[in-house]
Amino acid sequence: MLENERFERLFRAEHRTLVAFCFRRVDDVELAQDLAAEVFRVAWSRRAESRRSDRGWLFGIARNLIGDEYRRRTVRSSSGHPFPAEDTPDPRAANESVHVEVRATIDGLAPGQAEVLRLAYWDGLSAGEIAEALGITTAAVWMRLTRARAAFAAAWRNDHHTAPTPQLRSQP
Repeated sequence: MLENERFERLFRAEHRTLVAFCFRRVDDVELAQDLAAEVFRVAWSRRAESRRSDRGWLFGIARNLIGDEYRRRTVRSSSGHPFPAEDTPDPRAANESVHVEVRATIDGLAPGQAEVLRLAYWDGLSAGEIAEALGITTAAVWMRLTRARAAFAAAWRNDHHTAPTPQLRSQP
């Protein structure tokens, strides 16, 4: 019974966050809800596996399921793009135009750099949770974040010669 209660607490704590995480990547509310439900189905079936962080583990499952969905959509899509571009602003963005510019800059980065920035700043995962989600060490997360921040700043300066670089938190 203790295991059931722990899983229920995890579900209550993370379900909304996982739906939002999925939505930002697939731009479809129903699909995001389905993916989040599938995350918890998979998590329940694999609950005995060891892990560093429950939250990071859930996000890792979600990333894999979203990747599967991207592959299915790409195969079915004539354009080669699995989902339409996201135009829903992040609620933390100062205004929509800044959000669009930040998103465009992040989208222009290498996929690994973009993903680590999204996990840290959009999804609010800690370095340990990102490590669990990506299957890497915490030290590797910090290295990737350092490189991704530098790449973001350089791309921002290149695209916005006079605009200051948006401030990112120093730690996820």
